[in-house]
Amino acid sequence: MRLFFLLILLTAMMGVIYYDGRWRRIPNFITFPLLAMGTLAQYFSHGWSGVYLSMAGMTVGAGILLPVYLLGGLGGGDVKLAAAVGASVGVRLIGSVLFFTALSGGLLALWWIHRQNRALRWLPQSSLQEPALSDTLPYGWAIAIGTMLTLGIHPLEVWL
Repeated sequence: MRLFFLLILLTAMMGVIYYDGRWRRIPNFITFPLLAMGTLAQYFSHGWSGVYLSMAGMTVGAGILLPVYLLGGLGGGDVKLAAAVGASVGVRLIGSVLFFTALSGGLLALWWIHRQNRALRWLPQSSLQEPALSDTLPYGWAIAIGTMLTLGIHPLEVWL
């Protein structure tokens, strides 16, 4: 059961990398089933206390990224993905996921700047101007990398 859920989680992260890289969107057909599957997996592993751990992980995952979303720094799909990952790994490991997400997000941003071959813009863009799709960093990549690093570092018994 645990390996089956691990496969589902990794498949979802690959879908996030594809969709966020191609369209800068993380579709609900990835995040909502992942949230439900994560909660069910926690229930089957730990009973009702697993559901509590799952809901707490969902709340922490979404709660940490929600202020950044409200300030316009992330999309709503990123917040929903963090909630789904939090529900999947539980409250015990969502901190690790968010740490590796921030670390990989910073490295991705440096790579993105280098790839764009541009200098940093110190002046904010006009709110009327929408950035081109190729100018935005797909932060779902960072969440997927942070999730996979956490799963690779922590033994399977810890997170599920």
